Amino acid sequence: MYKYRSRIINILKKVFLLVVDKKLPPLTAPEIDLINEYKKKFKLLSSQVSLDRPDITDGWEENIKKLINHIENDDMRSFLRWEIIQKTMFDSFSPYLKFELNYLKQSRDWLETWDKAIEENISGYPIPFYLYQRSSGNLIHHAYHIAQFKQITDINIDKLQLILEFGGGYGSMCRLFNKLNFKGSYIIYDLEYFSLLQEYYLKSIIINNYHTKWEINNYYCISNFIKLKNKLDTLRPNQNQNTLFIATWSLSESPIEIRKLFESILQQFKFILIAYQSNYNGIDNNEYFNTIVKNMDNYEWINYKIEHIPNSYYLFGKLD
Repeated sequence: MYKYRSRIINILKKVFLLVVDKKLPPLTAPEIDLINEYKKKFKLLSSQVSLDRPDITDGWEENIKKLINHIENDDMRSFLRWEIIQKTMFDSFSPYLKFELNYLKQSRDWLETWDKAIEENISGYPIPFYLYQRSSGNLIHHAYHIAQFKQITDINIDKLQLILEFGGGYGSMCRLFNKLNFKGSYIIYDLEYFSLLQEYYLKSIIINNYHTKWEINNYYCISNFIKLKNKLDTLRPNQNQNTLFIATWSLSESPIEIRKLFESILQQFKFILIAYQSNYNGIDNNEYFNTIVKNMDNYEWINYKIEHIPNSYYLFGKLD
């Protein structure tokens, strides 16, 4: 049944793209330099870093191998259309995206905020969302998370000074916060291969002038825990800063050993935005995050089911 549904979706994608798709513009000299730079970086990383590690589960080991194969053989400008990216971090056609777009359109912030924030650019060659072709399904999905969080916590994004995202996909959430007038420092912590992909994507936005106000030194893609702690110490000179920790399904897909490392990190942030599935690889995530809530009782917590996504929940925290 799942394979049949996937085939139908793939056929619909192809028909839709035949009708609405735009060709990539000619390569520019800066783009060629950027692609060559990161193909070399990925090749060097592949020769130096083992995938046989406790922080890489079996499923993600296979995903990384497929990603490496694409980078070696395909056009990086269209990486958002690669099958492995579509499968793991770029949602194009899921039925729930219609619900999330409608939620954004019906909010009082639509014209002032979301309509502009979810406008896509050509970097990565994203598939347009069929109901709103100025955007993509993935960007709408990320905007929905932030809109939900804003509604619950009344957070003021342009007053935030530091954001740490655990597992940042290809860097889309970082890009979105920039479009929402976030001016602080943004750290993405991820596996080495995805850190490189995030660097490539964010730099491709900059060189194509899609974010002319973006300070290139304002974001950090980090894959080493010690380096992360050192960077946090540098960027957090006091405890009274407005800070936000984000993990949308990533923390709940990590081995327990990695989660333990980040439990102390969580307590350094004023706001916490987590999305998780109820079970993953035999781990009861409901029980795990309930324990987090109990141990961090100096926070005000809101935990609720995401009704339009099966077996998924939001956990929002705000330091009292």
